[in-house]
Amino acid sequence: MKWTRVFSVILLLSVLVGTASQVIAQAAFDTAFTCRGFLKEHAMPVGQDKDFRFTLFDVDHSDPNHQIGGSNIVEDVEVDRGHFIVDVDFGAGPFTGEARWLLIEVRDWDSIDPADFVEQDPLIRLTLSPYAIRAREANTAPGVVPQGGIIMWSGLLTNIPAGWALCDGGTYIAPDDSSVRTPNLTARFIRSVPDSATDPGRTGGSTSGHTHGGGSYSAASHTHTFSGTTDRTDDLETAASDDEQVCARITHTHEFSGITGSGAGGAISGTSGEASGLPPFFELAFIMRL
Repeated sequence: MKWTRVFSVILLLSVLVGTASQVIAQAAFDTAFTCRGFLKEHAMPVGQDKDFRFTLFDVDHSDPNHQIGGSNIVEDVEVDRGHFIVDVDFGAGPFTGEARWLLIEVRDWDSIDPADFVEQDPLIRLTLSPYAIRAREANTAPGVVPQGGIIMWSGLLTNIPAGWALCDGGTYIAPDDSSVRTPNLTARFIRSVPDSATDPGRTGGSTSGHTHGGGSYSAASHTHTFSGTTDRTDDLETAASDDEQVCARITHTHEFSGITGSGAGGAISGTSGEASGLPPFFELAFIMRL
């Protein structure tokens, strides 16, 4: 018997309730999502329980060679006037960032034969919600860099891992298809925020060199006075008598003083040459997890 579906199944991510510490303490991440749909048989809404089988593929058709993991069978699902709600859990493993399609199959609740499952066409492409499972797991698992975390990369820029992007101020598409803008850290040093009340993101500083002023000195027109005493010296003094000339040695000094002529004055100033305070360095790239 062929079951028909009126519109696409809506996929909603189950949400854990509690603090972050309580979630981690569960030692298991809630990877289930909720599948809500509407089922009709012969153009009429179904009004009895059904068994459902859910299978993931990496293509938009049910090719066994492209099946991802095992199937989820949920038995005795209540279908009320065509409406049904089913929790499906494939774990986080299948959601690696690649496209995924969901196959839904239905059979009567009292059947135990796997061959009785009837495939519902077309397959449903999974979009953002199931990928939030992967993002939440990666953001809370110990030892994993969370979204927004930044590390240094020494490899080629063309080899930056999937799910990471260069911190060049560009906008990139994250694995959950959201747009993420990275901070521009090219040719920049990193400085810690000044306190616990300031969020990251401030910029500053300059890439140019610098100089130092040497100060200046100026003087107006002026004169100088001077005074002093010469060093001591010995002179000879001659006296004459009837019989002979007599010479005497006299020790003496000279005092002096005066004022210089007027000068025009002048000014002196200077600036050092340009210098850089950049120490020896090794360049690495900053990359951020999307």
